[in-house]
Amino acid sequence: MITRLSATGFKCFNGQNLGLGQLTLLTGINGSGKSSVVQSLLIARLAALVAGEVKAIVPLNGPFNLALGQASDVMSFTAETRSEITIIIEWDGTPARLVLAANSSADRYLSVDFSDARLSELAKPQLGQFTYLAAEREGPRDYQAVQSTPREILQLGAKGEFVADVLQAYEREQVLSALEHPRAGGLRLAKQVEAWLGAFVFGVQIRVESTPGFGVAALRFKHGGASSEWMRPANIGFGITYSLPVVVAGLLAKPGSLLVVDSPEAHLHPAAQSAMGGFLGRVAAAGVQVLVETHSDHILNGIRLAVVDNSHPLRRQDVAIHSLAITEAGLSAEPIMIDGRGALSRHPPDFFDQVEKDIASIIRRRRTKPA
Repeated sequence: MITRLSATGFKCFNGQNLGLGQLTLLTGINGSGKSSVVQSLLIARLAALVAGEVKAIVPLNGPFNLALGQASDVMSFTAETRSEITIIIEWDGTPARLVLAANSSADRYLSVDFSDARLSELAKPQLGQFTYLAAEREGPRDYQAVQSTPREILQLGAKGEFVADVLQAYEREQVLSALEHPRAGGLRLAKQVEAWLGAFVFGVQIRVESTPGFGVAALRFKHGGASSEWMRPANIGFGITYSLPVVVAGLLAKPGSLLVVDSPEAHLHPAAQSAMGGFLGRVAAAGVQVLVETHSDHILNGIRLAVVDNSHPLRRQDVAIHSLAITEAGLSAEPIMIDGRGALSRHPPDFFDQVEKDIASIIRRRRTKPA
């Protein structure tokens, strides 16, 4: 498990250390550095994949849906030198160091100057070893592309754009017993996915229709029982198509692997967002390290509820919460703990407090506004 992440010279990072847990939540207002933390991990993953090549470079645009521009756009505004980036990732107390350099500020890539062999942990190609799902995922699409790779190294894609392909290839896969849904004990992946999606939209069924000659697969959904008809994704909405790859990724992830999800709450009803927090907590408790970037207090509260629910396997000691902000010195990360009763150790300004602020404003205005 990655226990600590630090970086120097990358965007808002200037040597700050960030402690990670089995389940880590990154919170904060827009532009507070959450995405920079995630991007540092993605850069490290790309560097690990090319380590050992004669000219090892990391593209700043393209993979993982990154669009970081050129070297001058990612070099820290607080660093003493604007030509080098250092990322340190610590596994259970053992740090691994990565050094990236820019030959020119206009380069749209970084050269790998040094990569610790320990970073090979991030380079495992098998499905479920390292998964990143971006905030902008694949919405309702009639068809999705299929991949030209062996089954064992298929990927979901940063947008979840290959979820139909993966579902078709792994529909009979046995999931971890700790991740079996209570109403689907012993059933395989396809039925487990349907059962967990039921927490977001009740009674949904999924079918993958393959068209091998065209290199595409189609997702179809049924909602409402045996008498209902199969529907195209556009007729069932964004909530299911956005949450589907998150559920598939969680159920296929391996113990010791890393799952990074940006905005798992996107397009979900508040009750479903809370359920998503509980689901990700269950994935983390099964041994998968989960890193979440979120703006949702419902995701947070779903995790808090999991911690105090005796039937849920997540422990409060496994959860790390950081409220991020950008200061003149760079990134600031304020850790927040959950106690045994689900209470938070602190409530920094702008930490999911907008409901209280708005209600207080409404009450004040009621006193001066006639009915």
